[in-house]
Amino acid sequence: DSHNCGHREDVFLTCTSDQIEAIGFTLVDEQGRQITEANQRGLLLYNGGTVCDDSFTDNAASAICIELGHAGQQNWDSSGGWSIQTNYDIELDDVSCSTSSWSDCTYSDSHNCGHSEDVFLTCTSASDQIDAIGFTLVDEQGRQITEANQRGLLLYNGGTVCDDSFTVLAAKAICIELGYAGQQSWDSSGGWSIQTNYDIELDDVSCSTSSWSDCTYSDSHNCGHRSEDVHLNCVPEVTSSSFTIVNEAGGDGQGRGLLLEDVFLTCTSVAQFALLDENGDEVTEGGRSSLLTWNGGTVCDDSFGDNSAEAICRLMGFTRAITWRSGLFFTTLQSGLDIKMDDVSCEDFVFEHCTYRTDAHNCGHGEDVFLTCSGTIQPDDSDETPTSPDPHPCPDPDPCPEPATCPAPSVPECPDHPTCPVCPDPVVCPDPVVCPDPVVCPDPVVCPDPVVCL
Repeated sequence: DSHNCGHREDVFLTCTSDQIEAIGFTLVDEQGRQITEANQRGLLLYNGGTVCDDSFTDNAASAICIELGHAGQQNWDSSGGWSIQTNYDIELDDVSCSTSSWSDCTYSDSHNCGHSEDVFLTCTSASDQIDAIGFTLVDEQGRQITEANQRGLLLYNGGTVCDDSFTVLAAKAICIELGYAGQQSWDSSGGWSIQTNYDIELDDVSCSTSSWSDCTYSDSHNCGHRSEDVHLNCVPEVTSSSFTIVNEAGGDGQGRGLLLEDVFLTCTSVAQFALLDENGDEVTEGGRSSLLTWNGGTVCDDSFGDNSAEAICRLMGFTRAITWRSGLFFTTLQSGLDIKMDDVSCEDFVFEHCTYRTDAHNCGHGEDVFLTCSGTIQPDDSDETPTSPDPHPCPDPDPCPEPATCPAPSVPECPDHPTCPVCPDPVVCPDPVVCPDPVVCPDPVVCPDPVVCL
């Protein structure tokens, strides 16, 4: 009812209809407007003030997103990049959660922070939330991958998988667990920013076969996200095929024979390798050094070894590998091709047991692999109609001799095979008669001069 002021001290006020709820957690955009939809990055507020990042983790982010009515957190970060941050006090610090439930979190309402440590949070909707039980693959934005032939970050129970002891058998077993036919490739790296949003849930995955029941693993780890998180690419199932048993004569098989009952197979796609000469033509005869290609591109020599050469020669249908080298020998041809495969490493001579990368490389064409195989690629006659074997095969006829005295070959009867010609024995001529030396006749008789009668 009294004052000691002048009008120079009169208060001016601007109100907004965008006022946020000041109790509990909220997210606001760069203009301070409340965010109610998922998948939008916002400044995290608690009771109208910012939250400091001291002790903040993924569990805290998930717990707060759930408190806000979302399915979970997509990612979080801390920075001081928005001018509106200085309009708020810092209300919360040292948020530490042992699970993703807010009831398992502790915090402090005093702080030792600046606004450069304010937490920003992005939450996910229920439709974006992946199944957190078992294995899943997610893309670079954290969205679940459900189609084959896509490289994804491997998660187990919502956390990443470390590459310690991981092999192609583990990759195949997990792809099968995910409902695919097998693995196309796997690698480990820390190239995606979302990786740090997850805990590492699995380590030391070791499989003796491609069945998950034959695998061992550990739920403790000594790994980091930077280079040990497993990324996996799976291949789809193929249509099943039906086989029938036949015996040697082509009839119904009894006892020993081919496959009796219908069998349903799950197969993986086979890498398409080819050898090219300097003109770009495919090489099917062994014995010459040729450019190795995969799906029309070259193969880099990183991790390539003798086992790799042997496995690939055999896969292409050659007998074996003779030697391999790398370099820029077909300059024009090589420079016109992309490098499509790198880091080929084989533990034996079976390409199914090899690992490789097809999504990236760090090579130049001077590292292109040239391969020399032995043998000849056999044509695939699988599409031709099979014929029954000849029950009474005749041997190939011997060539007839050339003497003019040999008559034309006859066609004798061959049991169950009347059209089999047989060359008869050649006619043997007797030795010609050898005449003795000519008879030496005596000198002719010389008659005396005739008598002259007087």
